[in-house]
Amino acid sequence: MARMRLLRFFYLAVAVALASPAVVAAETLVQLNVDSRVIAFLKVPPAALQKWMPAGMEVDAPSKGPAQDANLFLLFIDRPSSLDPEGKPFGGGPNRAVALVVPIKGTPGKSTLAVIRIYSSNPLAVPGPYKNSLPGSVRRQVALDGNAMEPESGEETWTLHPASGGELSLHVKFQRAFPARSKAEQFVHSAAEPAFYRIYRVDQLVDFARSAVPGSADRLRAYHLRVSIPALASLFDGSERLVALATFPVYVRQVFLP
Repeated sequence: MARMRLLRFFYLAVAVALASPAVVAAETLVQLNVDSRVIAFLKVPPAALQKWMPAGMEVDAPSKGPAQDANLFLLFIDRPSSLDPEGKPFGGGPNRAVALVVPIKGTPGKSTLAVIRIYSSNPLAVPGPYKNSLPGSVRRQVALDGNAMEPESGEETWTLHPASGGELSLHVKFQRAFPARSKAEQFVHSAAEPAFYRIYRVDQLVDFARSAVPGSADRLRAYHLRVSIPALASLFDGSERLVALATFPVYVRQVFLP
């Protein structure tokens, strides 16, 4: 029953977003998706991370906010709906994926990110618009327990098995608060093709179970990240540190090309 309510909310969000015109005439709407997500904001070895970046692209970790000092965002994505501007399935439709995203220097005042790797369960999403997606099987297991009007407690396990071998797994337990609704605009580049970028306009519900903000509540009850993918060994050498963790029960995104 709870899943059906969530799916109805998803499709309502899709309908509303499709009814919204592009806000800038020069931009082209190419995709609309509705996800739920978990993001682990990490501090990984800077020298190893910079080797993933092309010449002229510089890592720029946030200097304030809930993800302060995190230089790698590890995204766990569950996408039940992905549509083109006509409302037809985009890129094969649903997907589960794990993405490695880096905050980079960009135009002041704009949220600028670079995708360095995506592992996608949907073969039609490989190599993807950023030309650096690889095939992999992503499994998500979720348990939520809520009573009456109280926020839920939750437990999630994500497991990635790339086609090339190895494993990445995340296990978290958390006590939810009431999520905050926020809107964001992001300019997302490809580390494989630096000149290419897409514009995201996002309407989301977000809950930081752990935050870098001093004095903020820590509602993360358990956290375990294990990475044995050879290509990622330099980033996950045992010195990586969790800065913040957020859940996004609803994430509605419009994607534009400039």
